[in-house]
Amino acid sequence: MIQTAILLAGILTMGPGRYGLRLGVLIEDPGLAREVGLSPSQLDSLRDLFYSTEEEIVALRGQLELQRLKLRRI
Repeated sequence: MIQTAILLAGILTMGPGRYGLRLGVLIEDPGLAREVGLSPSQLDSLRDLFYSTEEEIVALRGQLELQRLKLRRI
């Protein structure tokens, strides 16, 4: 997982060049992932991390919306 995080950091900081793309595109394209140096197991780990983080963000947004509604009532 640490290697995946290091690779991810490298990919995300490459800038607007050939690989300056959205993470969602990368994790859904095994050929591109191979091209940037991700092994199949690293790609799987990256997908798991991406989708669990996305779920956490959605949950946090829901909590923030509830707080906002509570504050409006006050």
